[in-house]
Amino acid sequence: MSDRIIQQLQLPAPPDFSSVDIQSPEALLACKHYLQQGQDSITDAFNRRTSIRHLIRARSHHVDQLMIALWQSFQVDDEHSAMVAVGGYGRHELHPGSDIDLLFLIDESNIDATLNSLQPLITLLWDIGLKIGHSVRTIQECFQQANEDITIATNLIESRLITGQPLLFNNMRQATGPDKIWPARNFYEAKVAEQKARYRKYKGTSFELEPNLKGNPGGLRDIQLVGWIAKRYFSSESLHDLTNAGIFTLKEYRALMSSQLFLWRVRFALHVITERGEDRLLFQHQKKVAEFLGFQDKQEALAVEQLMQKYFRAASRIRNVTELLLQVFEEVILDND
Repeated sequence: MSDRIIQQLQLPAPPDFSSVDIQSPEALLACKHYLQQGQDSITDAFNRRTSIRHLIRARSHHVDQLMIALWQSFQVDDEHSAMVAVGGYGRHELHPGSDIDLLFLIDESNIDATLNSLQPLITLLWDIGLKIGHSVRTIQECFQQANEDITIATNLIESRLITGQPLLFNNMRQATGPDKIWPARNFYEAKVAEQKARYRKYKGTSFELEPNLKGNPGGLRDIQLVGWIAKRYFSSESLHDLTNAGIFTLKEYRALMSSQLFLWRVRFALHVITERGEDRLLFQHQKKVAEFLGFQDKQEALAVEQLMQKYFRAASRIRNVTELLLQVFEEVILDND
């Protein structure tokens, strides 16, 4: 996250806990104020039409800064542990109501002491209102559980170090790499099977009248799917890299990204309006979301109709491009296996 963007958003500095007890009510209130102040700044920037790409990264950066400050204040052992972002947080994609998914990676040589220092930190994260999803694992446990569960393996693909011991994090990434668990063919087949099951859940249609922005065919999960496969097989950190590799065209890439940005804006608005991590664009929310996004009633179509028409076009583009990518992936991965 560039300093210029941070300055434009006027994000606050993390609280200074040097003069207060980190487990005191004062510290708790300081954390809540920091989070609320940052979210207010990001929402104001959203209303000024700042790029959603910057805003979801800004929220991730904002939460990172608090995590680092708390880690230091609780004096967690940097030599034997690490705080790792996984899932959407690992991708730097945080909307107002998104879960904060964390992996606390610990060294087997100092488990008890590390757990004792982590517990009050985890408790405080819940107390300040963050929606935390967390796990505490050794490298061996990461290997074993990721080897057995494709969801855990997928989360670790998107992991990034927030603070703590870099060597521990790097060793975990090596232990869960494609040469150790879930080789490309197996990973591809498992993720496609997940997609098929998800499509069945939503009856295979991209035109639900109350769509789930993540789960419906043509939703954000489809873009994440091709991103996971690209990272696992092509070691690509960006789908744009696949245009250079000739996997798909620049036109297809731009269509996919513009559709993603629109769905991100809808999701951001939905979270602000509902004040929670709601991903279902229910009838009761559609009019408010349309207004929040600046749609206005016209003679030919109401604001809410314009919103849904644009959503269906975006979902169709996402589904078409991701289906094309999966066909290419299948040819490349399975033929080279």
